[in-house]
Amino acid sequence: MTVIASIQPFSIAIGSGSTSATATITTVNTSNAVVFFQGFNTAYASSLAEFALARVALTNSTTVTATINSSGNACTVYGTVVEFTSAAMATSVQTGTITMSSSVTSGTATISSVTTADSSVFYLGLTTSGTSSTQADIWTTLALTNSTTVTAAKNSNGQAVTIGYAVVNFASGLINSVQPRSVTLTTANTSDTDTITSVVTANAMVVYAGCQVGANNAPSTFFYVPQLTGSTTVTLTRGGTSTTSRTMNYTVVEFASGVLNSVQRGTIALHNVTSNTATITSVSTSHAVANLNNFSSSLAAGDPAETFPGVALTNATTVTATVNTTGSSITCTVGYKVVEFSNASPAATWSASALLAASGSKLVKSTLTITAAASFSPKGGSLAKSSVSIASAGVFSPTGVAVKKATATWNGVGSFTPKGVPLAKGIVTWAASAAFAAVGRSTKKSTVTWASAASFAAVGRPLAKATTTWTGQGVFSAVGRRATSGVATWVAASTASFAGRSTATAIGTWSPHAAFAVVGRSLAKTAYSVSPGAVLNAVGRPVASAIASWTSHASLAASGLAVRITHFTISAVSALSVHPAGTHKATFAGSTTFSAAGQALKVSAATWTASAHLSAVGQSHAVGTAVITPHATLAATGAKKETGTATISAIGSLAAIGASLRNTVLSITASSTFAPRGGARVTRAATWTASSTLAADSAATRTGTASFIPEATLVADGAARKTAAVTVHAATSLTAAGGSRFLGAVQILARATIAFARLFPPTPCRRILDPSLNNRTLTARGILRILKPNTNGRTL
Repeated sequence: MTVIASIQPFSIAIGSGSTSATATITTVNTSNAVVFFQGFNTAYASSLAEFALARVALTNSTTVTATINSSGNACTVYGTVVEFTSAAMATSVQTGTITMSSSVTSGTATISSVTTADSSVFYLGLTTSGTSSTQADIWTTLALTNSTTVTAAKNSNGQAVTIGYAVVNFASGLINSVQPRSVTLTTANTSDTDTITSVVTANAMVVYAGCQVGANNAPSTFFYVPQLTGSTTVTLTRGGTSTTSRTMNYTVVEFASGVLNSVQRGTIALHNVTSNTATITSVSTSHAVANLNNFSSSLAAGDPAETFPGVALTNATTVTATVNTTGSSITCTVGYKVVEFSNASPAATWSASALLAASGSKLVKSTLTITAAASFSPKGGSLAKSSVSIASAGVFSPTGVAVKKATATWNGVGSFTPKGVPLAKGIVTWAASAAFAAVGRSTKKSTVTWASAASFAAVGRPLAKATTTWTGQGVFSAVGRRATSGVATWVAASTASFAGRSTATAIGTWSPHAAFAVVGRSLAKTAYSVSPGAVLNAVGRPVASAIASWTSHASLAASGLAVRITHFTISAVSALSVHPAGTHKATFAGSTTFSAAGQALKVSAATWTASAHLSAVGQSHAVGTAVITPHATLAATGAKKETGTATISAIGSLAAIGASLRNTVLSITASSTFAPRGGARVTRAATWTASSTLAADSAATRTGTASFIPEATLVADGAARKTAAVTVHAATSLTAAGGSRFLGAVQILARATIAFARLFPPTPCRRILDPSLNNRTLTARGILRILKPNTNGRTL
């Protein structure tokens, strides 16, 4: 992850006659920023420390303040403000001072609780108001003594001292180890070692935390340079050999792999010069800081102008150390390390019960693993271009452009609740019982898989242009433009609930017992398949311009412009209920049920197979071709099957009310039933085969040509079959009431029966064709004219 928000080095010159001065920096978040104190130069040459010693503090988001106790001597203070990203911080940086009066040797400050295993105290310099030159009264150590306490301590109480501190609690995923050390030495050695728990030296830095000394006043006695010289060794080096007791405090902070690009350590000797440099391997100055690892001196008596150094990273390859005054007989050795933080995104792992709360552009280009019961709550561009794995019971709650272009896996009972544009262009897998609740453009252009009992609840535009799979008992609940332009699969017992423009221009598959409920423009321009036992419930404009297939026991219930301009197949025992459904090609298999209201299946070809059923209300099947196979049923109300061709096969049934099947060619096969009411079957030809039945009310099948073959039955009431020719075959029966068969011609074949209650009111019939066979019966009331009669066996 990127852990550095900004790096701002500064130097503050306090002029003669002043006790403080400031430097202005670019605005930082003070909750995430810490000053790396890099020493000072002073013009003061006497041993009275009150005129020489300095401390520094970040006093607000744009100001750093340096302070000395007494005016009269120029002083320059050096440092760098390092602003960490929120992802790097578990809690806010806590800064302050501890003041000890001349009558005490220790003091404390209370802070908000931190995790000591992830925290380090930073030394920010000290000032004193005393006039004594006894070093034991002045020099002070710092320590984080528990989660809420910072302690300052010195050897004797002769002078009042104020020491500055900062406590930084790093994010747990950022830190491998923190080792605070306090080393007391009484040897005459110029070099001693301290043993620590093993660290990776390339990932570790030493944070100086002050020193104490006994009665001896010589700087060579107690000024040490602490350097990490091995994975388990810190070497402490000084300029003298006194056996006076002295104590050095420091902390070894080891970062997680990938947090640091590099650590470069060394010393710079200042002898008879006021400045010197060290050349390092090039670093990014926007991500690197030169840290002062204290100094050692050969000076036997106090001379601050020659002793106290400052250090700075002056360019990408140079570290510069300075003192105020040259000393031909004095050598000041300055310890430094240059720490370069990574601007890339390393791998991060959260273990059980771990917590990460991050804000800003966090964990970019990262690999993230959150194990059982771990929690990750970032804000901003979190985990962009990342790989994420959430273990059982893990929780991931990002806000912003989270895990963009990422691969993510959630194991059992894991939870993901992002807000913003999370998981855009990513590959995502949710295992059993995992939960995904998203607000914004979630998983855009992504591949997503939810395992059994997994849950997805999203608001906004998730899963746009995505490939999605829900396994058994998976739940998908979305509001907005969901699963658009994607390939989606729901397996057994999974559930999808959409509101808005869901799964538009997508391919979807529902397997057994899956349920899909949508509101809005669902499944528009989509190819999808619903397996046995699956259910699709849609309200609005669902499954428009799509190819769809329902297998046996599958169900579609839609309201609105459903399945418009669509080719779909309904298998055996499937159920399809739509309102309305225009411009389609459809096939309904055996035992299928199709119920439509409105302009259903307009300009379409439709086929009903055995035992299939269509119930339509409105302009269903207008301008289309329909085939109803054996045992199929078509029940229509309104202007059904307008200007199309319809065939009803054996045992098929058509029941129509209104102007149904107008301007249409109709063929009724054996044992079929056609029962129109109103202006049904207007102005076109119709054929009834053996055992078929026509029962018509009012002006049904008027101005058309009708043929009834053996055993067909026509029962008409009103002006049925008006102004057209009719042929009644053997064993066929035509019963008409009112003005039925008006202004037309009738041919009656053998064993046919025609009964007219009122043949042609109010004008006379123009003609009736000659009955040409025996055994026919014609019964009529009104005016009757028979042309070319044949008297053989006729009954009139």
